[in-house]
Amino acid sequence: MLSTHGIRADMIVIGKPIASGIPAAVYGFASDLARTIESRYPAPEDEDALGIGTTLTGSAVTLAAIRGTLEHVLTEEAHRHMNALAEHYEAGVKSLFADLGLDWSVIRMGTRIEFLYENTNPRNGSDVLNSFKDYDLNAYLHVALLNRGFVLTPSHNMALMCPATTRAQVDAFHAAFREVLEPVVGRD
Repeated sequence: MLSTHGIRADMIVIGKPIASGIPAAVYGFASDLARTIESRYPAPEDEDALGIGTTLTGSAVTLAAIRGTLEHVLTEEAHRHMNALAEHYEAGVKSLFADLGLDWSVIRMGTRIEFLYENTNPRNGSDVLNSFKDYDLNAYLHVALLNRGFVLTPSHNMALMCPATTRAQVDAFHAAFREVLEPVVGRD
């Protein structure tokens, strides 16, 4: 949550992820930023809000989905739960890499965690992409984990914690990940 870190939002955008996968387009600005935008880019009177908007983006179903997500999913309690699981996931993966002698890195931003095949702190997307040098290894890890019931985002080796994720699921991932990594390092 923004308040946890003392962040003041200058703008907000709500799209499909906040609308539970339903097409949505909502945006807003802090009043000082809105005045700056309006002064630099005045909208013609015959256009809608900067050309954005469709029938689906403001439907009753879309608004209900957004409200449900904000009220029942993105709560302080859910964030505490997800962050605790993300920390546990990150610590377990780092420990596994150290135990197996892999000089790989783990990056976490909130409840989003991913690993890279080298021990670097990427500065941008190109750095992340450049860490994927062994496509056979990447394919093996993803298929082997999928066969054990775990899906990582393919181009990021990324996992996301959600309010329904359990500690037992994270522990099961750690065990499955060890099982698929041991042959890679010759410990099978």
